[in-house]
Amino acid sequence: MAAVTFKTHLRDGRGKAVADVKLEVSNAGLRLQGEKGLLGHFSFQRILQWAVTEPGCFTFVVMTDAGKRDISLWSSPEEAMGLLKAVEGAVKRLMDQKKQGESSTSKDSAKKEVAPHTPRSWVSLLVDAALRRDLPSAVYDYICS
Repeated sequence: MAAVTFKTHLRDGRGKAVADVKLEVSNAGLRLQGEKGLLGHFSFQRILQWAVTEPGCFTFVVMTDAGKRDISLWSSPEEAMGLLKAVEGAVKRLMDQKKQGESSTSKDSAKKEVAPHTPRSWVSLLVDAALRRDLPSAVYDYICS
């Protein structure tokens, strides 16, 4: 998939536009570019959820080293919906690729009689452990708060 770029802006707490940013959507994730350079690159493995939270506002939640962060980007309502569709399309393509890889891996595995190994992100491993409550309570509380 070729990357698709959207013109958006960030707002302060009072709703005033404070920075123009471009958001590039590709199979690699979301790339946020400001006037002075790269603001962040977020792979889909780090993005926990996304939505159009109000007309013209696309918000995604990303897991960072400091914890969960909400990033809200503003544009026209049409642009926000286009951004949502681009993200959902990229995720769907990645899921389809993963399914195709698993089906070919399972065919190969059946021949070799070896179970396939799927690498997982540390976030999904922590979430799974938190859901099973296999973590110390302080870590569990931090992840689930």
